[in-house]
Amino acid sequence: MFPLFASPIPIPAAITLNVPQKKESPIPDIGPIRPTFTLLIEDVSKEDKLHNIEINIKKSVFSPNVKEFLLNLTKENKLSFYIIQNRLLNFFKLLLQFETVDQIITI
Repeated sequence: MFPLFASPIPIPAAITLNVPQKKESPIPDIGPIRPTFTLLIEDVSKEDKLHNIEINIKKSVFSPNVKEFLLNLTKENKLSFYIIQNRLLNFFKLLLQFETVDQIITI
C-alpha cells in the first residue's frame, strides 16, 4: 500500500465548469413548427394526389379527381397540350366515361 499523506493542493472530486443554467434551444417551440409541418404535409398530399391522378389518366381510369383535373385543364386551354405531352393515345376511352355534357365541354 502507498503511504497516505496530505497534499498541499486540494484535489477536487469533480471539475465544474461555468455553464449557464438556462440554455437556449436551437429548436424553436412547437408553436411555429406545427404550421410549417402542416404546410409540408399538405404539399406532399397535393403532389401525391396529382401523381395518382396522372396514373389514373394514363390507365384510363375515371374518377371524380380525374374529371376535375381534366375540366380544369380544359378551362385553361391546356388539355390538348397535356394529351400530346403525355402521349395519351387512349384518351378517348377516358373521355367516353364522362357525362355527355362534360364530353362536349372537353372537346
